[in-house]
Amino acid sequence: MGVRIPAVILAVGLVGCAETTASQNGVVDEVTLIRASQIGNAYPAALGQGKLVVEDGCLAMTGASQPPSFILWPPTFELREGRDGIEVVDGDGDLVAGVGEAVQLGGGWMSLTAAQDLTDGRVPEACRVDGERYFIASPGVEWELDGVTLLRARSEFLNGDEALAQGTLGERNGCVALLDEDGEGPYLVWPRLYVLVGGPTEFEVQDGDGQPIADFGVYLRIGGSVGVVEDPRSLPGGIPGSCQEGDAEYWFVGELLPPS
Repeated sequence: MGVRIPAVILAVGLVGCAETTASQNGVVDEVTLIRASQIGNAYPAALGQGKLVVEDGCLAMTGASQPPSFILWPPTFELREGRDGIEVVDGDGDLVAGVGEAVQLGGGWMSLTAAQDLTDGRVPEACRVDGERYFIASPGVEWELDGVTLLRARSEFLNGDEALAQGTLGERNGCVALLDEDGEGPYLVWPRLYVLVGGPTEFEVQDGDGQPIADFGVYLRIGGSVGVVEDPRSLPGGIPGSCQEGDAEYWFVGELLPPS
């Protein structure tokens, strides 16, 4: 099955523009969110993932095999004080990630010279380094693919609770769910770096390393627990309105168990 990263990432076409209020850097508690100038809908076609950290006072992401990369965020993204620390939210107020959490973004790496061009020279002096250590992040942080959304938890790890849910992996109201014979069942909330690939008629859930977890139509026994989501914007990318009906139940995914 062809694998397709679920982010809208178009051909490269990076063009700066005049500075606006929205394109100023964001600062909260001496942490800087570096904003790129408005560049339209054209972004590099790479994928960056790691942990969101503060490096020399600027937001960056780290990975096991790479030094920290400073992130150039879309001009409408903001910093805010969250319950557990500083968080990044998109232009709609939906959570992207908190400092210390896993993050996965479409976009691409570039040099300091290119980063300065894209930010009208606003990369703070302490965050100016040599090499391709800057990542331009596309605004497409939601995880919708061909009309189907994979809900994600804030943690990059499987839920540790030991309850059990059973059903067929599929789609309900536009979100990945665990379905019973009547097509009902809880919406599944996966670890932070899990993705939905494939489509439009076949879908597969993969983990953060690109390893297949399960295809739609497969009967699953899933450990985990039912969770209450009081604020849909508290999950990375939010929860689509169609998956927030009054009786919505969210199953935070734990270990996938063998068939009984």
